[in-house]
Amino acid sequence: MAITMKATLYPWLQETWQRTQKDKDRMPHALLLSGAYGLGKYRFASLLAQSILCNETDQYGFACGRCKNCQLFAAQSHPDFQLISPEEKGKAIIVDQIRAWINTVTLRPHIAAMKATVIHPADAMNHNAANCLLKMLEEPPLGNVLILVGHQPERLPTTVRSRCRWIKLPIPNRQMALEWLQKTLPSGQAEILLQQAHGAPLYAQQLHEDEFMQHRDLLLGDLEDIARQQKSPVVCADHWQKIGALRSIRWFQGLLADMVKFTTTGDSAWLVNPDMATRLHALSKGLHLKELFQLSEKIAETGKLLNTPLDERLLLEDSLICWLRLYRNQR
Repeated sequence: MAITMKATLYPWLQETWQRTQKDKDRMPHALLLSGAYGLGKYRFASLLAQSILCNETDQYGFACGRCKNCQLFAAQSHPDFQLISPEEKGKAIIVDQIRAWINTVTLRPHIAAMKATVIHPADAMNHNAANCLLKMLEEPPLGNVLILVGHQPERLPTTVRSRCRWIKLPIPNRQMALEWLQKTLPSGQAEILLQQAHGAPLYAQQLHEDEFMQHRDLLLGDLEDIARQQKSPVVCADHWQKIGALRSIRWFQGLLADMVKFTTTGDSAWLVNPDMATRLHALSKGLHLKELFQLSEKIAETGKLLNTPLDERLLLEDSLICWLRLYRNQR
């Protein structure tokens, strides 16, 4: 995972950066950066680590980009910086990785005044790795700053979270996010994709690059066919897994939220999928609000179980079977 030297801070993170820099002289031994997926947490952590190592930060606390520390950081060869992440995409951070880090972090810094480590994503640590890290957090060595980056910090043990200073990165206001997105995306798509991304601009940009607008029509078509009992949940789960299990489940959560709004108010305002209002209205007819809420809760739990050792294909199948039951119950 490369760290780009000339990365700039996203506008919605500037206020948080300023607050962090006010306390730089009293930097804690461990920070936990949290927030929704697609806000730029990793970039924030990288800039902060670079700032900690730099000898000549500017008035805003950003690294100079010129000193030896900055040059080594840009070349990904700084001896006082470590990045700990899964060895394979989608896999866990294991205890051996944390043990290897502990063996080096207790040594004095080589050339910088302090050492900096980023664990990303921290919630990918398995149970043994998190417990091993806890021992270090209980007796942290001097001259080290550990930055944990997590999309789902609740998956970390409470004992780990309680030993970190928690910095929650905010969802930007809608206008700021749209202005940023509209520099690269068509105006109409920017608004819809931002709603799909629950207000996270980088996630919205990623959805556009992955052609999710087209995939979304396939997902809804599958749900319509399952409701009519024209397609099997097992067959549709294959489509959903190819699009991306987590992405599909997040969209499913938004769709269910839209259906709850229809069922309670009949109003199409502020929908996650406003351009699909007519089709969503047809799907909502005759459904019971209690059952929609129950399914919504189950899908939220399914989202938490993805990226765990459980089989994501089976999780998708189970979710779609529960969707089918809504319409069987209706009959």
